[in-house]
Amino acid sequence: MLAGCGGPAELTGDQARTLESARERLDDAIDTEEICRTDRAECRRLVREVRRNANRPARLAYLVPSVVTPTGNVYPPAFRSFVQDAVAAPGLALRLPATKEVERMVSTLEDKDADTKIDTLEDQRAADYLEEAARDTRPIWRNLSRLLGQARDEL
Repeated sequence: MLAGCGGPAELTGDQARTLESARERLDDAIDTEEICRTDRAECRRLVREVRRNANRPARLAYLVPSVVTPTGNVYPPAFRSFVQDAVAAPGLALRLPATKEVERMVSTLEDKDADTKIDTLEDQRAADYLEEAARDTRPIWRNLSRLLGQARDEL
């Protein structure tokens, strides 16, 4: 309530960095999904490389960042889903890591308002940040897009 009376709520430096990281990681999932959807040969190559490097998180982070956590550890459910589904169902293969990033975005902006500035993203407003993420996820993960839109509306 006080944030609404005195201006936009402020983010801590950690919260701003979390939002920046979540957006970068969501973009990585979107980019990888596009590669797998549009270039099956490249997707098969990525799956082979991911399998070969299962115990090398740094290499996996380079190949398919979405199968590694923000702290640099292999994320087993995302790894398994990518290896199993990337060629046949790219959206499904990357849905779990995309969902995790959307959850990070929404929880970080909880109790903030639409005009809250994200200083690590050139002072982008929270509402614009969520709208942009909703727009970018809509063609692939409609449910995540709706969640982001709902979070924007609740700011």
